[in-house]
Amino acid sequence: MISLLSHFFLKNESAMTEIQRHKAWGMISGLAGILLNLLLALTKFLAGLATGSIAVTADALNNLSDAASSIVTLIGFRLSSQEADPEHPFGHGRIEYLAGFIVSLLILLMAVELFRDSVLGLFESKPVHLTILTAAILLLSIAVKLYMFAYNRRIGRLTGSATILAAATDSLSDVLATGVVLVSLFLTRLTGLNRIDAIAGIIVASFICKAGIDSIRDTSSPLLGQAPDPNMVRRIEEIVCSYPSILGVHDLIIHNYGPGRIYVSLHAEAPANSRLLDIHDELDEAEDAIRREFGCEITIHVDPIILDDPEVLEKTGQMLGILEKIDSRLSMHDFRIVHKKSKTKLVFDLLVPYGFHLSDEQILTQIRERVHRQMGADLVCSIHIDRDFSADRQTQ
Repeated sequence: MISLLSHFFLKNESAMTEIQRHKAWGMISGLAGILLNLLLALTKFLAGLATGSIAVTADALNNLSDAASSIVTLIGFRLSSQEADPEHPFGHGRIEYLAGFIVSLLILLMAVELFRDSVLGLFESKPVHLTILTAAILLLSIAVKLYMFAYNRRIGRLTGSATILAAATDSLSDVLATGVVLVSLFLTRLTGLNRIDAIAGIIVASFICKAGIDSIRDTSSPLLGQAPDPNMVRRIEEIVCSYPSILGVHDLIIHNYGPGRIYVSLHAEAPANSRLLDIHDELDEAEDAIRREFGCEITIHVDPIILDDPEVLEKTGQMLGILEKIDSRLSMHDFRIVHKKSKTKLVFDLLVPYGFHLSDEQILTQIRERVHRQMGADLVCSIHIDRDFSADRQTQ
């Protein structure tokens, strides 16, 4: 099925843009999900009527909700591929994340409904009848869901789509759920205890609930603004720092407005006595290399670093020593000295980890007290507190 749909939607793949390719794979995943889930829902519903099993009927409704989820996914991919407009200059890519979030809510809602019906079934104890046809339908369902898991995982990894990866996770959860239903039917036939079926329904609902919660987490994080891929961060820093004039990188920010719509900005440190044109040419090359590798837009700002002033070098070393004594995780950049008529000002950006054990005001107070005590009472500190937007680091 995937090969057939790929032939239809990707017949001119070489001429497609990344966004067009992303949309095509989303359409393939969505259409395949709709067709297969509807087929499974119909066959399981008939099997549920034949056996009188709550768990089988619950599994059929689960597949029906998966078909509805695939429809939402299909609409989301179609809308997210729209071109940018004056009201949305960064495009509509985040609609895909919204679609994934809606799918997650539908999964969770279905889990609650199934849990309720299964709990009620504990008190009704309706007779359950297992047939060879029902067992065959459930085994076929497991095979189909494994196939759906495989292709959704492959497409999700290929496109980097959290929505399709969520669908893959849901398919694997369905495999486990259907397996529980099948085992419960055999146990019911062996023991004659009809309540096993209701218990299986509760277990199925639990699987679905977990899949919904995991999917909500995965699809809401991009909407809230999650930390970028550490490998992407590391690679961008490697490319920029590979040029001879660049001493370091900081203030790297990656904005994700949906698949194929990534915007990057960063500050690159270069010697203050370098030729501006040379640095400009190097950073132009760096920007082109990053655009080619990641398909993103990037802007690089140059920060001049003084390397030949003895006073700056001395006070830089002293300040680094002060930060080390407060906490080794503190660091600084853009350090400079401003001399005024009656005072000397030390100006720099202080990088503070998230969740640091001291408040910003406490950090500033400690730094200023140590500077006055160790470097001179006449020095004034002008410090800007900065955060690392490019990595998710754990702090204590």
